[in-house]
Amino acid sequence: MRGLGLVAIVALAAPAWGQVPNFVFSYRSTVQPTPVPVLPSGAIPFGNQRLGTTGNLNLIMGNRGTVGWTILEVSISGPPFGLVAGPTGTGTDLAPGEDRLITLSFTPRLRGPVDGALTIKVQPRLSTTDPDQGPGGDRIATFIFFLSGTGLAPDLVQSYILSADGNQVIVANNDTITFPPTEVLQTSTGTFVITNRGNGPGMVTRVTLTAPGTMRLSGVPLLPAPVEAGRDVRFSFLFSPLTQERVNGTLRLEFEEGQPPLNVLLTGQGMGATYVYEFLQDNGTIQVAPNGTFTVPTTTVGTTASVNVRVRNTGNGMGRVTNIAASGTGFALTNLPFLPATVPAGQAVTFTVNFAPTLSGPAEGRLRIDDAVINLAGTGLGSTLIFGVRQGTTVTPLPVNGTVSFPNTTVGTRSSQSVVITNTGNTEARVASINLTGDPFTLERLPSLPVSLGAGQAVEFTVQFLPTGVGAANGSVQIDLQRINVAGVGVLPPPLPAVTYSGATGTVEPGVQPAAGVTIAQAYPLDITGRLTLSFTSDAFSDDPAIQFSTGGRTINFTIPAGSTTAVFRDQTEVQFQTGTVAGTITLGATFTTGAVDLTPVPAPVKTLTVPAAAPRLRGVQIGSRSATSFEVVVTGFSTLRSLTDLALQFAAAAGGNLQTSSLGVNVEVPFSTWYRGGGSVQFGSQFTAVIVIQVSGDINAVQSVTVTASNARGASAPVSVNLR
Repeated sequence: MRGLGLVAIVALAAPAWGQVPNFVFSYRSTVQPTPVPVLPSGAIPFGNQRLGTTGNLNLIMGNRGTVGWTILEVSISGPPFGLVAGPTGTGTDLAPGEDRLITLSFTPRLRGPVDGALTIKVQPRLSTTDPDQGPGGDRIATFIFFLSGTGLAPDLVQSYILSADGNQVIVANNDTITFPPTEVLQTSTGTFVITNRGNGPGMVTRVTLTAPGTMRLSGVPLLPAPVEAGRDVRFSFLFSPLTQERVNGTLRLEFEEGQPPLNVLLTGQGMGATYVYEFLQDNGTIQVAPNGTFTVPTTTVGTTASVNVRVRNTGNGMGRVTNIAASGTGFALTNLPFLPATVPAGQAVTFTVNFAPTLSGPAEGRLRIDDAVINLAGTGLGSTLIFGVRQGTTVTPLPVNGTVSFPNTTVGTRSSQSVVITNTGNTEARVASINLTGDPFTLERLPSLPVSLGAGQAVEFTVQFLPTGVGAANGSVQIDLQRINVAGVGVLPPPLPAVTYSGATGTVEPGVQPAAGVTIAQAYPLDITGRLTLSFTSDAFSDDPAIQFSTGGRTINFTIPAGSTTAVFRDQTEVQFQTGTVAGTITLGATFTTGAVDLTPVPAPVKTLTVPAAAPRLRGVQIGSRSATSFEVVVTGFSTLRSLTDLALQFAAAAGGNLQTSSLGVNVEVPFSTWYRGGGSVQFGSQFTAVIVIQVSGDINAVQSVTVTASNARGASAPVSVNLR
């Protein structure tokens, strides 16, 4: 044990009359709400408790014997521990089966572990007049329990680390943290560390920095911020000087009650470069301030004038030039130093500005050296071509790479713009070539090239816009080395009038060639191109390739000239097509375009024709090979159902002949089903050729003719006859 003197533990012998206390003990707390059994001489832990606060614990004392007891004393040793509630002296009885609650407290004043002891003394509750039990006052039982707890308290230590050296330095109140010399617009960084070396949590309640805008904090946690034992809280403090001056600031940290605030002085020196910009000429040096203007000598177009520029560092620190650039037509830089360039105080870098005008007249540019801008001015001598667009008598100028915009133009029509080229220079100009790119545009009224233009003279040509599709269209006109853009928007033409189909209607016979045509309700102002398409939906689960236009295939192109209403198919107003031999639906559909615009109505108009399912049709019956005892009957025809069930043959006798068999029926369902299901039959639609071999007993010349009838599910065909002689 720590913090206690010697404790004597006395083991009590049972009285002769057997009065031994039968007690049970347990404890509980808000941290441990479930009672925990404890034996006499056992430990009762209070756990961790912050300094200056109090934690309570209940000890439950229960009498499980058959004799009542009197609590004589409840006492505590150890200053942080105390008795809050419960029996404190003589007179409190504990009957058999009864429990008593003793409330203990722990209020630590020092950080670290603390020990104490709880002593409870009891004696039997006996009558001194009972000779069998004897006096109870001489029988005292003592119970001792060892108390323990830990006082928690933070021990906050402040330190800082500058990124420049990485060393961690303890800092006290009113100490000074000095940033290393820092370049203007650069940043020096430090890390402030609050370390808790105690065993309890601390709390940072406020962090402030009183300083000009060149100092700031970064990464400060959400306040108030706890600092757990053995952990730290960190944030950054930064110095970003704007000038070459010394700057001071104050960092203040405030903590929870009981910890004094910390004030730290921050100081830093700004270092940097100050530049002067000098243009070196034969007749002397000209110094130009940022945003000032330097004028280069007048220069003939096609030649170059050069001026050297010196950038000198007059500041107190190392300078760094990272970017040198010139802008403006005709201005360029040469002899640049390797960038980024380091410029120590008192030293300089030099380079050359060149002026090579491409146009006559005034020229402007800019020289940029990091953040400093110097305006450049010059004059070019020579000819200058400018472009414009004529609207009546007015010419609207076009900038270099400008755009000639056409009005929205209906697809299939055209619009025009006149482009004017004028020489505004002071010498003669020459235009050698004019070229156009962009499919919807064309050039008209071009001058004879090359053409010479004196000062103030002009030449004109026309650009035409002929859109073939809806939407924006772009192109460009290249005039020698210069370019102008052309742009227009093709808009939708008027909607297509109602479409009708001429020619065959409703149900059509198989194996015929009806005609079809296309018309629109009113004349259309633009040329129309279209395509007429045949499609077929079979009722017999098989296509019929014979269904096609007379020109071949299932599509044919047509035109409807502007101002007309009738489609023209290869100089004809209607086109024939074959209906085939398979039952189903033939659909005629057309699409229409003008230019690249689809005029086809939605839904597209169609015409449907029905090839009906019908009884077979025989196209011919012929006699094939024959001998003295047999002959072949060759039957050709079609069945739109692509099925055949029976062939019936009727024989006629020759004059003077006698036939024992005058008719013959043949069930052909199986062979015909096999034929129509096979891939080889598809190319013939429903057409078939059947060969029936007739065996003759007797004189074959007795047969004069054969008549054939074919049947399917829809009925029998018309009979067809053939003579044998």
